[in-house]
Amino acid sequence: MSNYIEYKDKVAFHPGYYIKELVETSGLTQEDFAKRLDTTPKNLSILIRGEQRLSNDIAMKLSRLTGTTIGYWLNLQKGYDTLVAEFESDKELENEKKVFEYLDYKYFRTNYGLQDHPRKKEAQIAETRGFLKVSSLTVLKKEDMAANFRSKLEMSESSVVKANAMVQIATNKALEVEAPRFDKRNLKKRFVMR
Repeated sequence: MSNYIEYKDKVAFHPGYYIKELVETSGLTQEDFAKRLDTTPKNLSILIRGEQRLSNDIAMKLSRLTGTTIGYWLNLQKGYDTLVAEFESDKELENEKKVFEYLDYKYFRTNYGLQDHPRKKEAQIAETRGFLKVSSLTVLKKEDMAANFRSKLEMSESSVVKANAMVQIATNKALEVEAPRFDKRNLKKRFVMR
């Protein structure tokens, strides 16, 4: 694993990237630097390679060693985590676009009042995702998501997506209905044999 990740036109730098620079400019070996930081050489090496998150403890030790703030180091970790999450979200959106092709957005617009968003596929995907109340349209590809397929016949991915979308709509609508709470005593009163 690297201590930085490149995606499209952005780069996310893990705090280990900056720690590596500190070690190199200090003129010390990683082992000597680790001793001064009060950690193990192995832990420092893993951190430098970007294979481990920066802990509060190491952030505190780095701040004391370098005269910076703990927040400085924790913000480097937060910035890295945020960019990595954005990269993953962007990749997930690409997968959602493939699933979205199976759905007829016009149907949702006409029957459920979703906004138009002409030629704005990402906005249509977000609108559909929100309407179906799912974190990603890709969950609709799962055969065990909402619809129960009893048939042993091979179903196309498109059919699975459409069936799950329809069951999800029905489920969401059913959850909007106010149903009376189950009252065991009342049920017993009504069905007690006389």
